[in-house]
Amino acid sequence: MFRRGVVGAAALVAAGAAAGDATADDDGALSYPRLTVEAELSLQSEKTVGSRAAKKIHDTFAEVEVGAGLFVTEWLSLQSVLKLEPVRVATESRAFEDEGAFIEELYINIEHDWFRLYGGKFNPPFGTAWDRLSELFQRGFAEDYERTEALGIGGAATLETLSLGTHTFGATLFHADNSFLSNSAFARPRFGNEDTDRVKRTRRSQGGPGNTHDFSSYTFTLDGDQFPMLEGLSYHLGYSRLAKGVTEARAEKGYVGGLQWAFDLGHEMTLTPLAELAYFRHFGGGTDHATHLTTALQLDWREWSLVAARTGRHVDEPNDGSGTFGRDYTDTLYSLLLGYTFDFGLKAQVAWKREKAQGEPVIHALGARLTYELHF
Repeated sequence: MFRRGVVGAAALVAAGAAAGDATADDDGALSYPRLTVEAELSLQSEKTVGSRAAKKIHDTFAEVEVGAGLFVTEWLSLQSVLKLEPVRVATESRAFEDEGAFIEELYINIEHDWFRLYGGKFNPPFGTAWDRLSELFQRGFAEDYERTEALGIGGAATLETLSLGTHTFGATLFHADNSFLSNSAFARPRFGNEDTDRVKRTRRSQGGPGNTHDFSSYTFTLDGDQFPMLEGLSYHLGYSRLAKGVTEARAEKGYVGGLQWAFDLGHEMTLTPLAELAYFRHFGGGTDHATHLTTALQLDWREWSLVAARTGRHVDEPNDGSGTFGRDYTDTLYSLLLGYTFDFGLKAQVAWKREKAQGEPVIHALGARLTYELHF
């Protein structure tokens, strides 16, 4: 059944490429049904360059993300995202190994004017730092609270005002995708292996926050921007509850708040600070509590960008010493990135990071990433 799903997604992509620009009538109006396709192709290489205890690893891999939208009408569509990426953690040097393909999103979308409704497999919104920063080292521990591959329903409503900006309230109700849609192709790691990053298929018996049979997990979010008196400011607020699976003691509850403000410095320069704070009770469904703080400063000048970022994760373990390490601890990741975007759309980035995680040696690494986007 999964093979048919993958082939179906590939057929959508091929059809979109064949359709090309044939989406408008002679009078310029869009015709339906129509298909839109976007693809992001990335090549990344990273190498450990400084660590006394850790193994020095050189990891080179590809990432492909293809999004297709089949529009039945202007407001009704079927949306899908197909991904190819490493699904195992690199434990030794490798090149283009352990790449797995899977359907990340597949849902029906209804969107008209100020409201949106959707249902199927989707990524519940919660937090923005993991999305705003580069995949090359900078997202760090903020990826702990990225919500992906959920089955359920969601909706959003937008309020636009002339004096107080634009604000969007969103809500979702879901559980982790433990259906046949969670299956993967090519590399298919087994559950329980130490190097497994994404299991070949998710099942309820594996446990995990949100991995239930009922729709008992949910998120609420509020986003705002386009403030007339505070140009360049945007905010994000969110609440998340992930129900306990068969292996968890409690439900995880999360709270997040973030700000980003782009300042026009003139001479084609923009300075953008970012800060996001997230707090979790019963982090991962256990007895620990965790606080995540991400800060970044980005300077853009013409085609160049320079970004300095820090992500941190402080974990409060139980006072009785029953936690993993028996005491509170803090993990940190510092990174510096330089990027350039060419006229023809290719984005090139190089970066350095210093990562310190509890129980692991301090790691210094260098990396490079090329990204190209295609639109059909």
